[in-house]
Amino acid sequence: MGGTGIVVGLMTLGYKVMATVGTRITDLTSARGFAAELVAATAVILASGTGIPVSTTHTLVGAVLSVGLTRDITAINLMVVVSIFTS
Repeated sequence: MGGTGIVVGLMTLGYKVMATVGTRITDLTSARGFAAELVAATAVILASGTGIPVSTTHTLVGAVLSVGLTRDITAINLMVVVSIFTS
């Protein structure tokens, strides 16, 4: 059932989520994308190891925001961030 839910989610609105995280929050180069994925994966592994339930999507959004903040606050599209937080 879980796999079916993932497939349905990807087929319906998953492409919008991927586009938002990958391109609309901040500009990601290969190195920045790798750093965001590494941080998100580390956070999920540590949380899972301690028994804390986490959302991988929320973790990745936080990592992408952090990568954007390393450049400057102006590197982040704040309207997209507000939209993410309100939804």
